Amino acid sequence: MNSRFGQSRFLASAMAGGILWAVAFAGGCASDRAGAELRAYPDELAQKTVLDIQVFRRETVIEFTNTTSDAIGPGTIWLNKRFSRAIEKIAIGERVELPLTDFQDEFGDVFRAGGFFAAEPPQRLVLAQLEVAGEDGAPRVLGMIVVNTSSDQ
Repeated sequence: MNSRFGQSRFLASAMAGGILWAVAFAGGCASDRAGAELRAYPDELAQKTVLDIQVFRRETVIEFTNTTSDAIGPGTIWLNKRFSRAIEKIAIGERVELPLTDFQDEFGDVFRAGGFFAAEPPQRLVLAQLEVAGEDGAPRVLGMIVVNTSSDQ
């Protein structure tokens, strides 16, 4: 009888611990996204320049290196003229890897990155841009080169 009581008590405490962990994890995720600045793509800013920066999609992340002769940022990276994410200053030669799930649109929808457990097909990455302040302080949009690999198609 004691062993049955011990097993029930163990299961109850394990379930309670699991529920607490799930609530804490979900709360942590929600608070990260709640602090993000959600806004629409700045259509009023015309892209006039394409930087010599190649953006590679590696399944659920994008990866690029600042191959320009200047530091970039701080600013915003835009994907497909819809999803954005703030960035800090990127030094010359610095390699950056960003999860696609960090990019949100103005409504809080997240870029569908795909991956093993994805319930929906991944979105294609067709356009990547940087929104940064120009020398005069006014915002401007700079293009980057999106390199599609066979796994992106």
